[in-house]
Amino acid sequence: MDHRLKRFRKLLREKGATISPLALDALEESAEFSVRYYLGKPKRLGKSEVARELKAMAKGLKRASEAAELLGEQGMVHLFAASLADAEADNFDSGPHVAYLSQMARSAERAAGTAVEHSKLALANKGGRPANQNFLSLIVILWVEFEKLLGIRAEHAISKGEKEGEKEGRGASLFDVFVHEAINEFAPSGFRFKPRLIDDSIQRVMSKRVKSRRKKR
Repeated sequence: MDHRLKRFRKLLREKGATISPLALDALEESAEFSVRYYLGKPKRLGKSEVARELKAMAKGLKRASEAAELLGEQGMVHLFAASLADAEADNFDSGPHVAYLSQMARSAERAAGTAVEHSKLALANKGGRPANQNFLSLIVILWVEFEKLLGIRAEHAISKGEKEGEKEGRGASLFDVFVHEAINEFAPSGFRFKPRLIDDSIQRVMSKRVKSRRKKR
């Protein structure tokens, strides 16, 4: 097997960890599959993004209703002709189309307003921009596989930059290094993640699991 998590394996040796080569290979294979699978899934829009797109939709629908009203019957004739619809001459009334588009525009405007409020509430509750759910799910899967296959407790530690090769403010635990390297090595083409985003996501996931464990006690 062509080992790609070289930095992680080197750190394991430096720490004197005695891990089965088979377990390491299994972890690397699992990480490659998980990273490609979760980062290849369609990204769900965040609440603020939904609000933005709804606003654009409302604007477009409003403009369309205004155009339909301006074009009137003359415009409907061209529309029916272009769509190859079999319509009678008395079916070219633009009124129903204008009414429908206007109603859709108003609905989109109301939905956008609601989405904006949800976005503000989410930011207030979470203290910042919510991370992509696929990305957070990936961190959880990597955590589970790390502990299951290596028998090592996953921890998150921020480096102070005192050791050679470590960057201040960067995740420096075995688990941190594993996650960073796995994502950088196996992410689909075109995907690039800032180290701070990865560390913040690890911190968020681990904080939730720690709270969950405390509640079960």
